[in-house]
Amino acid sequence: MRSYTWQPPSQGSRIIKAARVVNERVQIVCLVIKFLIADLRCPVVIASHSQFGIPSAREQPAHNSMQALPAGRVISAVTPRAPQPLRTPVARRVGFALRATKKAIEKGEQATINFEPFDEVTTELANVEAADMSVGTDNFARVDYHRECEYAVNEQINIEYNLSYVYHSMASYFNRDNVGLPGLTQYFRDESLSERGHAQMLMDFQASRGGRVKLAHLTAPQSDYSNADKGDALNAMELALSLEKLNFNKLRQLHDVADKHEDAQMADFVEDMLAEQVNDVKQAADYVAQLRRVGPGHGSWDWDRALLNGQPPATPSAA
Repeated sequence: MRSYTWQPPSQGSRIIKAARVVNERVQIVCLVIKFLIADLRCPVVIASHSQFGIPSAREQPAHNSMQALPAGRVISAVTPRAPQPLRTPVARRVGFALRATKKAIEKGEQATINFEPFDEVTTELANVEAADMSVGTDNFARVDYHRECEYAVNEQINIEYNLSYVYHSMASYFNRDNVGLPGLTQYFRDESLSERGHAQMLMDFQASRGGRVKLAHLTAPQSDYSNADKGDALNAMELALSLEKLNFNKLRQLHDVADKHEDAQMADFVEDMLAEQVNDVKQAADYVAQLRRVGPGHGSWDWDRALLNGQPPATPSAA
């Protein structure tokens, strides 16, 4: 029978056993801390380093010792680094949004709807990509601009140019050597430039909406505005008042076309022109009333001098 002699364990084996015991206790402490954090519903989440900037248990070296951090911070088994901002996981944010939306619906409130630009822009992107710059009918800027609106704007451009043509003819008449009314000459020159400016505004609007400007023929205006009964000044001014009122109605019709096709931007643009047109009608009406008071002959001549010097009522400013 062989006998065995007991020998005390070596120093190395005792160290290995002690390390195992410490490792087991460390794991137990980590589990307890995790359960405590979950029970307290702490917002801190232990996740991978790549997602939240906090090292996970997989990344913890076994030889590092545990270090206790202040409350509300993750307990890590690695060398402490500079504090990093904690970010809430995406899943938690989505869950909160869904719960908030559900509560909003239950309360009868408007729920938040996410806007997906890359999904909704597909149709417009296809139209832009398909547009051919070599073809005159294709364009890039057109957005819900109805053809009837485009044609109506071109018609109004022609109206403005015709009015400018008429006023230009009136200015030429009153600048004659046998008429000699410089006040009305300057007034109708300014009106001619104003109407031409309105036409240019409409042309710029047409281009901004992706429309195509098509100019029409101009009607030749009359060249003589003399009238034996009323006098040439009153005769021309009554015609100017009638033209301004006619233009006001044309702009209202243009606004009706914009409303018909629910074009809010076009309607707003025309409303600005209508506000200015109202002032033009009022000014022409005042001048007709004044010329009827002073009568033809010397009265018209004196009124014209006042007009040249800026004494008759000026155009009221838009509110």
